[in-house]
Amino acid sequence: MHFFQRWPEGWLALLFVALLPGAAGARGNSPGCALLAETRVTGESIFLSDLLPAETSPELREAAGKISLGAAPPPGGTVTLQGERIARILPASSRGELLIPPQVVVHRSSRPLTREEVVRAIQASLRHNALPGGLPGAAGLDPETVHFSAAVLVSASDAKLQVRRADFDAALDQDRFLLVSASDLRVLPFLVTVDRPSAAPENRAESAAETGEGSGELARALRDAHFSAGLSSGAPPLVEPRKLAKLHVFSGSMQMFLEVLPLERGGLHDLVRVKLPGSGQILRGEVTAPGRLEARF
Repeated sequence: MHFFQRWPEGWLALLFVALLPGAAGARGNSPGCALLAETRVTGESIFLSDLLPAETSPELREAAGKISLGAAPPPGGTVTLQGERIARILPASSRGELLIPPQVVVHRSSRPLTREEVVRAIQASLRHNALPGGLPGAAGLDPETVHFSAAVLVSASDAKLQVRRADFDAALDQDRFLLVSASDLRVLPFLVTVDRPSAAPENRAESAAETGEGSGELARALRDAHFSAGLSSGAPPLVEPRKLAKLHVFSGSMQMFLEVLPLERGGLHDLVRVKLPGSGQILRGEVTAPGRLEARF
């Protein structure tokens, strides 16, 4: 890995040397500036300015801030730079103007990612993918239900989290999300799980009985008439009202499995109205197998 970068005609290095206190001969042959032997950075790159002491002039720090020493370690990590390699970025005739330690230890600052940040990222992803009604209960998602598979460290104050994959499975009472940080590229993708509120079977049966616009003799008659064509072959229905089914939802790059209550009978490839028990949202899904439907948005 190359930790250092050279610039056209060395103009940045020359500018830096020109700003050194000893460059004009004010201090004779003594070094003009001593670099730190240990420092801490927050960004993804290490710059020469990160190695300057606090009392360095703004002009010198600005010039040194344009000289990259390579990539910073991951958040919470440490890397050691060899002094002789740091010296190579300056012309040989001016290396005596800097007092360069034999080694410089660079730490990357870090903080633990919070559950609240994960919740905001999940909610933003659901809005971005334009899922009808979003994820049931997502608007009031409790951060205490979010679980990390391992501690996740970031450096940026805003990690800019993005959901790359979602797997919603009511049967497990958990939703799984794969997230990445757009501001900390050295942070590996990580997985979180979100607990779902459990509902007792009897409560779900009561919810199934509340079919909204599907209630009433006329509505039931219209439903039965609508599906008589789809089931005219005499094959038994694959989904039926008040019997829980699985809806496989595709939306952009996201996929999810939702537990739904069919409001109508349906055979293979029929479009069936289904209800999300938690929110009451009504969707339509294509019947693909017994107790299984698909929907794309």
